Amino acid sequence: MECMDLFCGSGSLGLECISRGAELCTFVDTDIKLVTMNAEMLGVTDKARIVRSEALNFLSKRNEQNIKIIFCDPPYDYEKYDLLLEKISQSGSVLALEHSDKFILNDKFAGYVFQKKKIGTVNFTLLEFTK
Repeated sequence: MECMDLFCGSGSLGLECISRGAELCTFVDTDIKLVTMNAEMLGVTDKARIVRSEALNFLSKRNEQNIKIIFCDPPYDYEKYDLLLEKISQSGSVLALEHSDKFILNDKFAGYVFQKKKIGTVNFTLLEFTK
């Protein structure tokens, strides 16, 4: 299984997937220092594809059809959710989206939601874009 960790920061979500058997995780962020250090420290650089890029730019240039699950934790003030969801909806993946209370899901994507959860102040919406 392949996964992706967008806005990965330290890479904790993708690294957890690798620890549980993911063959490859693509980590994408504009600052890759922490995820690079963590992948090296854990000895999993052979299973980590680390890309310095803004998420939408990366998704616009890639056709990630092998990705089964995408973790996405953009900044809470992120303003391009619709564009992000549009790009990810073409991937055929399951999306685990972390967001603030202020996030409003576009009705266009409502039919893909299969679970919503709030843990403390963190909100998660799971969407299935599989074909």
